Amino acid sequence: MTWLQLASSTPPVVLAHRGDADHAPENTLAAFRAAVAAGARAVETDVQLSADGVLLLLHDDGPARTTDSLARGIPAETSIESLPWETLAGLDAGSWFDERFRGEPIPLLADLGGLLATALATGDATRPPVGLDLEIKPPLLHSAARVVDAVAAELARPVWADLVAAGEVVVTSFDPEVVTLALDRLPVPVGLLTAATPAPEEVPELAASGIAALVTEQEDVTAAAVSAAHAVGLPVGVYTANAPEWERVVAVGVDVICTDDPGGLRAYLAR
Repeated sequence: MTWLQLASSTPPVVLAHRGDADHAPENTLAAFRAAVAAGARAVETDVQLSADGVLLLLHDDGPARTTDSLARGIPAETSIESLPWETLAGLDAGSWFDERFRGEPIPLLADLGGLLATALATGDATRPPVGLDLEIKPPLLHSAARVVDAVAAELARPVWADLVAAGEVVVTSFDPEVVTLALDRLPVPVGLLTAATPAPEEVPELAASGIAALVTEQEDVTAAAVSAAHAVGLPVGVYTANAPEWERVVAVGVDVICTDDPGGLRAYLAR
């Protein structure tokens, strides 16, 4: 079964938030490799579009927090979408986390596709494939259509063919326009991210839009909302739940737990 189909079973699916973010710099290939090594069933990452239309993996609106952009003279308020890939490709996205990762670059979405395709090709019954929750960040300077179309073109490349065919790629977004366009234009399931857990009575209308999953903030998730989602066939994921929250989110019945410590969560669920 795909990782989203597994969400209907127990225990919950382990989704590595920006890779293994507790042990490597978030949204880098080092973090994704660490997540694979930790046994995550899927990885979550954030995709954005550079000024010249390159799909790259970084969470924040700008590069200041997780790269050396300030030291390179890029103002703190600079948007990722305003910078060309040539500039972004030269930034150090690792040393802010630990000196061991100095020189780790911002990866392309295509780079992650290659890593996951390799994991899929080498997997077996004892080592399942590693899926992807690809969060499309709400665009600030580009149109939503341009970003979604860029993702569609990327997912049509050969490196993604087996992953897409196997149902291992899911796209999510907070942006309603992005979700609507993704449902229409992407060859993969699409989930809705929400900043607060919807009321149970709101869930059927969300499901009617065609989304394949509901992913919400872990702090206010309720058993009633999870039950309402299950009643209309929607798996429920939560972000970002770490060790103090695991017992509570498991107790309310969530299907996918997005965590910074996938290895730790796997060990907890095994107990």
